[in-house]
Amino acid sequence: MVESNYDILGIVEGTTEKEIRDAFRRLALQFHSDRGGENEQFIKVKQAYEDLKIGKKYPETDFEKIKNSRVYSDETESDVRRKNQILGQQLSKEMKSAEEWAAALNRSKATATKLFGSKTLGEIELETKANGALSIKGNFMAGSLTYDGPIVMQGSITSPSWTQEFKTKLHLTRGDFKFVDPVENKYKIENGAEIIVDNGNMIPKSINILRELPKLPNGKVSKLALKEILDEYKTF
Repeated sequence: MVESNYDILGIVEGTTEKEIRDAFRRLALQFHSDRGGENEQFIKVKQAYEDLKIGKKYPETDFEKIKNSRVYSDETESDVRRKNQILGQQLSKEMKSAEEWAAALNRSKATATKLFGSKTLGEIELETKANGALSIKGNFMAGSLTYDGPIVMQGSITSPSWTQEFKTKLHLTRGDFKFVDPVENKYKIENGAEIIVDNGNMIPKSINILRELPKLPNGKVSKLALKEILDEYKTF
């Protein structure tokens, strides 16, 4: 379950501003490096306090942090584009290796677990199951992966915000695609990421789908466009 800023400060939702401030001061004294505390935990507590002051219940996800910092924060736009291009290529290649690894284990009906991904964008854990299913834990953030069997997902699926060249795509040639407790864990499908199921069902059980919606001349979103998206990800 995702930890809220209230959880970080050890208080409950609905707590008064004074109680929030008191909780922060108490933890700040406990974790401040001058008092022998953990600096990383102090930063976490401080950010939670700053977030709650503006009404933000949950801390930023790894993807939000990266997106807000534009992945790389070099001085020139050309440097940013060049390094993001390299990062996209690396992630795409890594996901191809993950696809080949999962396919080989699936063919031999073997079980195993392995991490794939990027230290910058985060790693995902792939696990092949005895029944032929593939478990994916973590946020799938770039590249494509095709699998001949069911997939069980615990994490969000998003495409890179800086390019469409390495658009995220999960392709199941056989079996169902299923999210695990997506509402409770606030999983999302965003930035045009795709899930393609050839012979099976898409079972999101209510997933937050974020996508760039086509708009009418008056700036409003077309009802038809919204209906098409909702139809695409029906709850089974």
